Amino acid sequence: FSTVDVMEAMKKDTGRDLGNMHVDGGMTANNFLMQLQADLLGVDVLRARMPEATVLGAAFAAGLAVGFYKKLDDVKDMLRKAGGWESFPAQMNFNDRMIEYTRWKDAVNRAMDLNQFDTGTE
Repeated sequence: FSTVDVMEAMKKDTGRDLGNMHVDGGMTANNFLMQLQADLLGVDVLRARMPEATVLGAAFAAGLAVGFYKKLDDVKDMLRKAGGWESFPAQMNFNDRMIEYTRWKDAVNRAMDLNQFDTGTE
């Protein structure tokens, strides 16, 4: 759920709905993890089919920043041609997701308060 916390902070900071989550890198090889992220976030997780998507994404972002690429749609088209994405659609319903997220936040809050207990072992 820490990913949910990060996405919620990003929404708050930008005032925008961030939509789907694009992922790449070593951990994305785990299908269970990708589905879990989709379910917890309530969005589709799109895993790059191209193994070097991180490096390519950085290059495309730099190219957009300096004007080498004129439109974001041009970059998206190149990514599609490079293999596109495998989609993991969210399957958990909203109510179940909110119950689990509330439990997560409660556990984090309780863990933060552990320093209030004196075990008397010092």
